[in-house]
Parts: sequence; structure tokens; C-alpha cells
Amino acid sequence: MTGTFRYSPISRRLSIAVMLAVILVGCGRGLSGTYVLTDGTGMLFKKLTFTSGNKVELTTIMDSTSEATYEVDGDKIKISAAGETQIFTIDKNKCVVGGGMIGTFCKK
Repeated sequence: MTGTFRYSPISRRLSIAVMLAVILVGCGRGLSGTYVLTDGTGMLFKKLTFTSGNKVELTTIMDSTSEATYEVDGDKIKISAAGETQIFTIDKNKCVVGGGMIGTFCKK
């Protein structure tokens, strides 16, 4: 045997399907992980932790945490809790910008 390896048609299809799945997951629109206040201007939150199921944990500067839902729409993130929605922006550095009294949060 000379070291030539041949894929069966099923193996080739399975490999292509797995590669496509990895690419699609990597291009997902959701966020994950913890983003911490970086610019020091935030008066409300010190960190945002994005979890599965489009949930985000909002930790205040007083160390209390509440849960909200979020939705990504282009470079906008809509965070909703208790009937209120705040719109954040994802900047060129992939940080989450709330503006004004909310501040900017970058991935930890």
C-alpha cells in the first residue's frame, strides 16, 4: 500500500456537513461571555454576561444582578427587561456601547 487514502462518498458528505455546521455556528449572531465596563463612565452596570438562550445577566455597580433578554440586529443589541428596552451598539472593536451614563463594555 502506498499511503493513498480515499474517502467513501458517505465520509465525504459527512465531512462537508460537519465543516458547514462549524462555519455556521462560528458566524452566529448571538453573543457569549462577560463584557466589563471599560471607559469608567457607566453609572448603572459594571458588567454584562451573555449566556445561552439570548439571556444576559446585568450586574450593577452595587453588585446586584438581574436577568434580561437580548436580540442582535446588525450592529445593534436590544436588551429588554421589565417592559423596557435599551439599545446598545457593537463598535469596531466588538465592544458593547450603551452611551452616556451606561458606558462601554468590552469582552473580558
